[in-house]
Amino acid sequence: MIGKLKPTVDLRTVFNVNLNDMHSFPADKFELLVGTLNPKWERIHAGANLTHVVVLKPKQSGLSNITYAIVTYQKSEKNTDVQRTYSSEIGDIYIMTSREYDRRFSSHIIDWILFTAMASPCIIFPFFLWFNSKNKYELLLTKDKLIRKVQ
Repeated sequence: MIGKLKPTVDLRTVFNVNLNDMHSFPADKFELLVGTLNPKWERIHAGANLTHVVVLKPKQSGLSNITYAIVTYQKSEKNTDVQRTYSSEIGDIYIMTSREYDRRFSSHIIDWILFTAMASPCIIFPFFLWFNSKNKYELLLTKDKLIRKVQ
């Protein structure tokens, strides 16, 4: 998950910024590989962008609901009033197993080779029957034409 945090809409530096995304990605459903789900920053300057990267590995497949993250910050260092804002929800996402992913999106080369091998006799055998019949018929026609010319 890559998130861009820009709480400085009113163009002031904000202080003691905390991002809490722990409830969106519970430890029993996701394994945290890189980053933290509860980062803190001392300050974010006015108009600055902040990118926070987290790499997660799902522990189970199926439907998962990704809710909002909570961002808290103070408008000044001296002010103890904590402002709270929420990110937008991602909503329900479907996590598929690697086997299901491969089944849906791989090139299926082996499947096509097997299909070709199984379908070929159904096409080639009737073609040879038709080709042999055609050759016999043409041979009879040419013999018949030769006999008529001789007479």
